[in-house]
Amino acid sequence: MDDAGNGKYKLLGFENDRHLAVVMVISTGKIVKIKLGELLASSMLDDLNKREIKEVYKKFYSGGAATTAYEVNDRHEKSWMTYVALNLMLLILYIFTNLAATKLVYLEKLDIVGRLQDLSATRLLN
Repeated sequence: MDDAGNGKYKLLGFENDRHLAVVMVISTGKIVKIKLGELLASSMLDDLNKREIKEVYKKFYSGGAATTAYEVNDRHEKSWMTYVALNLMLLILYIFTNLAATKLVYLEKLDIVGRLQDLSATRLLN
């Protein structure tokens, strides 16, 4: 036995289709099937060893039974779209400044003079 558990219970396995843990009461040999969420909230978890506790948590969070911070429903789409728009504007500015370093260009709408290498969409200065 590991030093983390009292030895009252032994984890035998899981039933994946119903999100159940199969636990045996060592003193009586009785087998108990309990929902993973209920097992985590009970004092029965304290009487398992470290390895078994780790397996229970791993099964609970990998099975989709728990809501995590990475759930799509919890994300704020408006904030993400603002973030994408700002990144896109920064990318366009970065590309323009790198290209504008090669030859002069005049953008009428923005009244900007810069350097740009022969782009057909802009009016070039000599």
